[in-house]
Amino acid sequence: MYCLESRCVERSVLLETLAKALPDGSIRFNSKLVSINKEAGSPFTTLELADRTFITAKIVIGCDGVNSVVAPWIGLEAAKPSGRVAIRGMATLTEGHRYTVEKKMVQIVGKEVRAGFIPCTDQKVYWFITRKSQPQDADVSRDPEILRCAALEAVRDFPGPIGEFIKSSPADTLSLADIKVRWFWPWEWDSKAKGRGSVTLLGDALHPMMPDLGQGASSAMEDAVVLARCLSHLNLNFENINWREKQERRIEECFREYAAARKWRVLGISGGAFVAGNVMDGYSSFLRFLREWAWLPFISMSYITYFAASDCGNLPLQSTPTHAHQI
Repeated sequence: MYCLESRCVERSVLLETLAKALPDGSIRFNSKLVSINKEAGSPFTTLELADRTFITAKIVIGCDGVNSVVAPWIGLEAAKPSGRVAIRGMATLTEGHRYTVEKKMVQIVGKEVRAGFIPCTDQKVYWFITRKSQPQDADVSRDPEILRCAALEAVRDFPGPIGEFIKSSPADTLSLADIKVRWFWPWEWDSKAKGRGSVTLLGDALHPMMPDLGQGASSAMEDAVVLARCLSHLNLNFENINWREKQERRIEECFREYAAARKWRVLGISGGAFVAGNVMDGYSSFLRFLREWAWLPFISMSYITYFAASDCGNLPLQSTPTHAHQI
């Protein structure tokens, strides 16, 4: 068992906070994208939603996750399973817990399974389990109570309160998902990551990575800040009804700038997470020796904080040009 000082933010709280900063009506919820189309010679892109609604867009930024609909349209291959799955949940403890004060992320490594937890609030604790994927996982993921039993079985020999957290998690917080990755070689990043025309990607839709550095959501937010800054430099009037190919070419150049700015940071995190995941969940005698005698006692703490320490710069605010948000 080992600990690392960390801060955990619920995804729902983060999304609500970001949504509140936008004007009313900016977000259309429960709108699943099913297809994307662009007519030859047209600067516009047409999006089809599951409710048969069509949206004509000047710019499309695909943030639709690891199973992105936009990514294959751009020309990216589907993300590949890593051979591992993650079971996750959020425990609610009405009487609180003793881990709140320390704010520590605790991880426990067992035989072919790893578990961890970190407090989010005085009464909520996020927990996870990673292990090899199994043929029955598709069936297990459909029923929250079967999933809960599978999680408890995976950690039955583990010390600490992880079992209590699993039992105290509401059914709607339980999930099981394949850990998928998409790897880019440095020489192919520039041509693939920029997108296609006025369509690009960010976050897991572009670079799904292993979760072992805890940088997936953070990396997506870094993408958003850098992309927003690149777009702000264009000084384009996006309300202009006379949108032509000239404007689209400027957007395409902006997306090239964005991809170049994110290249080494994203490749570094992706590679770092791949190494961390394989060492922490490795099953061979060599990886177990490396993990127990070198990685955990000497490397892991500084390794994780090294990748977390990054400044993606300022996000200028159009309404108040003399001020900026620091991320």
